[in-house]
Amino acid sequence: MTRNYYIPKKQYRSDIEFLNAKFGNFMEERFQKYLDMNTTYNSSIITMYMKPQGFVAEQYFTAESLNELEVIRDLRTAGLEIHHCNFVFQKADALAELHIDNGADPRHASFNLPLKGCAGSKVLWIRPEQFAKRPPQSNDFDITSNKAKKRDLGSLPVDTRVIRDDTTWDVIDEVDTNQAVLLKTDTWHAVDNRKNENYRFIFGIRFDKNPDFEDVVNRLSKIGI
Repeated sequence: MTRNYYIPKKQYRSDIEFLNAKFGNFMEERFQKYLDMNTTYNSSIITMYMKPQGFVAEQYFTAESLNELEVIRDLRTAGLEIHHCNFVFQKADALAELHIDNGADPRHASFNLPLKGCAGSKVLWIRPEQFAKRPPQSNDFDITSNKAKKRDLGSLPVDTRVIRDDTTWDVIDEVDTNQAVLLKTDTWHAVDNRKNENYRFIFGIRFDKNPDFEDVVNRLSKIGI
């Protein structure tokens, strides 16, 4: 039985070192700006590459320069093209919002590399039917299109009081995020960073044509990743 995550045989430590060396200062600067905003959110995203450039003002990779990363070359060997890549950062000692990944109604999978401050951090999955989804809102958009488009699925529960109240959650699965890992992102999940005294950075890779999580697992397994 497939779980909500898949831990690859390769951990891509050279890629992690490369990304930290190339973007370490940038990540620190952007994180400080984020803190200075005094936002109520515990996590945020910077898109580093997107195949359709629609909402990305500046790309830090091109389709060709992504091949500097061994993980990208391996994913392409598995028949998985890259739709976009994100830097995701999260505050220390914080529980992120319970959500379903949006952008492809919903997005099914994310291949994540731990860049910095991931020790003690984990992803939790909640029983899929526990909470009803929130109806679409006027500011919900599909980032996979160059044109703004309402999503068909909301990404948050109807009852927003449960978003960070884990006492209400029926947790069915979890995984340590201090490792390369493929995550199932089309069902309720949240990042628990409360046992971490450091802010957390990950590099998230999303796939073109939004393949199912199980399909991605099968493709990786077939080529020994």
